[in-house]
Amino acid sequence: MVSYKFGLWSLILLLPLFLTGCGGHPAAGTWQIQDGSASRYARLVVQFDGKAEFFRGNEEEPAERCFWAGESADSITLQCVDAANGEERHYRLKVSKGGRGELMQDGRLLGMLDELE
Repeated sequence: MVSYKFGLWSLILLLPLFLTGCGGHPAAGTWQIQDGSASRYARLVVQFDGKAEFFRGNEEEPAERCFWAGESADSITLQCVDAANGEERHYRLKVSKGGRGELMQDGRLLGMLDELE
């Protein structure tokens, strides 16, 4: 009986550690693409559930819809489809400390991004 109580209390005390270990990827969030970038988009919304969307200007509807996957602890790959013509595109978003990001396509820098809070 004593070992059962000890095991139950250990589980209760350790449970928060297991739950907090499941944090989101640092790329998840809303990103504003800096002016002067080669990208044709104004912002990128990366959702926690593996979906993302590119938006032009102040438009409400996304210009591209994407699925993303973690490539490393600080970067994701995005597989996107243009909403207008169905063309498929691939991107890479690398994030750094301080809420900055680099959007790449085929090894070419498209633009610098700032994470919005």
